[in-house]
Formats: sequence, structure tokens, C-alpha cells
Amino acid sequence: MMIVAVVRRLIRFLTWFNRRLLMRVVGGCLLLWLMGFGWWLFSLPPVMTDAVAVGGQDGAAPMMPRNLVPADAIVVLTGGVGRINSGLSLLADGLAPRLFISGVHKKVDTQQMAKAKGAGEGKRRWLDCCVTLGYHARDTIENAAEVADWVQKQDPPVAHLYLVTHRLHMPRALYLLRQSLPDQIVITPYPIADPYGRADWRFWSFAISEYSKGLAVRMLY
Repeated sequence: MMIVAVVRRLIRFLTWFNRRLLMRVVGGCLLLWLMGFGWWLFSLPPVMTDAVAVGGQDGAAPMMPRNLVPADAIVVLTGGVGRINSGLSLLADGLAPRLFISGVHKKVDTQQMAKAKGAGEGKRRWLDCCVTLGYHARDTIENAAEVADWVQKQDPPVAHLYLVTHRLHMPRALYLLRQSLPDQIVITPYPIADPYGRADWRFWSFAISEYSKGLAVRMLY
């Protein structure tokens, strides 16, 4: 009986010890996650807002946005408000001679896109001549693969491209694209304003989701 009592006390002690150890491990992981999340938010690239604003309007002569150098292509990843319009503005302003939009719905063509985005006559002209739509990507991983496939087929080849997406989405998108493209291709991020302000709970939901997904892709790729 005495041995049984000792064994029971030992089991209770180990259970209590394991619970405390588990709580410490979970607490430590949560603290590291929060510190990493704060650093990630602080290190996000600035939004490129005024670069588009200085360009020409529809029908006006193209004007190179300031502080940006010409590239071989512009790549836009669909999935948020403002991304496609920003890419079209850069194309119309002469930043690059061609634009690739990845992740387009299979039922959408360039004319439907022009109507949906409210593009004026100037931007529609660019849609007809210089825009390619990618229909196969359903997420950011597939975006990267689709962009890499398009880049590989280009003639003249692409040596420098601009990547357009929301600022919160940019770190993960940029990382995956750099994993998919050859090292010699220069990728310049062009982050646009996020769809929600920081006072909106949806901003924090978007941010937490992107940070978590970013950690996952770095562990898997």
C-alpha cells in the first residue's frame, strides 16, 4: 500500500510539473511570436503612393514615375482592391513595356477587366497591346509558379520586374517569387496601400494571417 501511495504522489507531481513546463513553453512561443510580429510590422516596406500620382492621366503623354527606373515587366498578383489599377497606371506611365496579371478568374478577359476597373481610353489601349492575363493561380504559391512560367517564355527576356501587391502581402509574395525565379532576375517590390486602416479590425486579421503564412512558407520552401 505504501508503494502505491508513493507512486500516486509521483504521478501527481509529474503531472503538475509537466503542466507548468507546458505552460512555460506555450508562453515562450507566444512571446516569440508577438515579438516577431511586431518586428515584421515595423519592417514592412513603405507604400508607393506618390509614384503613381505623378504619372500622366488617361489620354496624356506617358510620364516616368519619379524615383523609379525602367524595367522589363510589371507583375500584379490579384486578390485585393487597387492592385490591378496600380499596375495599369505604371504600365501607362512607361515604367515597363509589358504587364502580367496573375490569378485572374477564368471568365474574365481584358475588356471585361477594363470595364470592371473603370479604365479610361488610355488604359484600355494598354490592355489591348501589352497586358497578359494568367488564369491558373489560386493562391500566392501558385502565383509565383505562374509568374515564373510566364517570365521563362518572354522574348526579349525579363531581367528586371516590378511586383505589385498590397504592403502586408508583399513579404510573402516577394519571398515566394524569389524562390521561383532565377537569381539573376531583379525583383523590385511596389507595395500599395492595404485595403484597411489600422483602426479596422480587418487590418489586424489580414496582418496576422499574412505573418503566419509567411512563417509557414519559410519553413516549407
